[in-house]
Amino acid sequence: MTDGFEPWPTPAPEPKSRRKWITAGVVLAVVGIGAFLASFSVSSSRGSGANGGDTAQFSDSTARPPAGVRVTVRVVNGTDIRGLARRATLYLRDFGYDVVEYDSRRDNPDDSTRIFMHTPNTRWAEGLKRALGTGSIVAGADSSHLVDLTVVLGRDWHAPANPLRP
Repeated sequence: MTDGFEPWPTPAPEPKSRRKWITAGVVLAVVGIGAFLASFSVSSSRGSGANGGDTAQFSDSTARPPAGVRVTVRVVNGTDIRGLARRATLYLRDFGYDVVEYDSRRDNPDDSTRIFMHTPNTRWAEGLKRALGTGSIVAGADSSHLVDLTVVLGRDWHAPANPLRP
């Protein structure tokens, strides 16, 4: 029953060689895109610090607090750069430090980062300094905050190039 219409023509089958070329092109494109994305994620690693990459990598165990030990940290933005204390907080938490407070003060911007030790354990302060890639360690008691270390960020510390979180 065609009712006067010709039947729909069936397409001619594609030659097998053409299908092979199309399949090979798709596979090559997927592999190329995957390689591009992999190289991009490696080149934008988080450890881009103040001195051209002097910050420790996340696999560096000397920049981490000892296993099973809670090292509490207070981060203070001592610069006029907005959001620096929050970025440092997220960065240090990824290293395993327990940042319990972050704040900012803009009265007199600091040029250099300082790490204040409130406990006699210098290894914790040295590990934090290694994680940040910069800073000087200062011994000093702080009775107003119950933290082990206080970091006052200066202009010498730069946040990682890629955003950590929204």
